[in-house]
Amino acid sequence: SALTRPSSIVPFCCWIMVYTHTAHIAALLSSCVSFTLITWSRRWDGEVGVLCMFCWTFSLMSSLLILLIEMFMFLKCVRTIFWCNLHTTISIYAALFCLNASIVFPDYFLKGRENDEFYSHSVVAEIFSCVASLGHLGKVWIMLIESKCYMASGPGLLQVSQTYTASAIIFLLANSVSFEDHPAVIWSLAVYCTCFICTFISIIHCAFQNKHNEIWVKGFNLFAGVTYLSACWPVVQVSQGQIGCTGSCQDETDTLRLWPKTRLIVVVVLTALNFLLYLLSVCCFYML
Repeated sequence: SALTRPSSIVPFCCWIMVYTHTAHIAALLSSCVSFTLITWSRRWDGEVGVLCMFCWTFSLMSSLLILLIEMFMFLKCVRTIFWCNLHTTISIYAALFCLNASIVFPDYFLKGRENDEFYSHSVVAEIFSCVASLGHLGKVWIMLIESKCYMASGPGLLQVSQTYTASAIIFLLANSVSFEDHPAVIWSLAVYCTCFICTFISIIHCAFQNKHNEIWVKGFNLFAGVTYLSACWPVVQVSQGQIGCTGSCQDETDTLRLWPKTRLIVVVVLTALNFLLYLLSVCCFYML
């Protein structure tokens, strides 16, 4: 049985490798198709269009970069464990961004535009965006099962989720409130940006060291949770009162199809979600 065990493991590993590379190439080509079609048809106006283009661009460039690095054997220049963590992190972000674009794009660029000249191009772009999302998600799923690196663990996934949620909060808040009329919200924006930057730096540090038990990381997660609570209060106060919004902000509201007060409610919900994620990170770090 000892002699037959390796022969049974090798085909399984080969199938895993083939599936991973197939999913990666499918995500790369699908992102390229979506990006090309929307660029050619010029149907990416407004902040939502820019957001979708950013998501597809990130998916395309990150997939191409990973493919080139693996093809030309640049892995010899970096530590194996660091590349594993970096590869996993980039793949998770690409999956989240592509999934975000696949959900948002049809609601803003397909609904009610059946008579548009480039409607068929947008439909094909949406289909390939969904294929890219499935490719990235399938690849990430295999990585989470097979990989033993830090970013494939619970704390690593929590950190990626924290930065992704923070980016959504910053995007919504920056287009919802006039900071001249509500200076207290500047504190909230400063907290979101600071925690986003520090968490992203923490991801790079932990990915390079492949450790998750550093004292400063534990302290920062606790600090971030407390500051998120303080940042939530000014946003709640503004959402309950009269919202000052500039003319350009009103135009962007029409593009996003969310009134400023609705955006602020979403910001409060996402803030509460990130607060829970930071508390969960504290629990994970003290348990491990």
